[in-house]
Amino acid sequence: MGIVRFAAVNQNLNNLSIDLSAAGEVELGSNLNLAGNLNLTNGRLKLSLYNLTLAAASSITGTFSNSTMVAAPGTGELRKTVTTTGAFAF
Repeated sequence: MGIVRFAAVNQNLNNLSIDLSAAGEVELGSNLNLAGNLNLTNGRLKLSLYNLTLAAASSITGTFSNSTMVAAPGTGELRKTVTTTGAFAF
């Protein structure tokens, strides 16, 4: 339902929850580093041109569907910090 922009080029947040009352999306307007969890209850998080980087201990929670997801239609990436070697699956 709008674009989220931060004053700094890279913003650090602990937790982020998206729960829109109607179907819609929140679009990143700058890079975002998330130290805590991303909770998607209702609505899409659209990355567009910006990256969302999750810390090693972060997780994404919610019931995912066509209207509740992380969408990356541009060059933005969903990234996860890993602290050990081996495979990781979102």
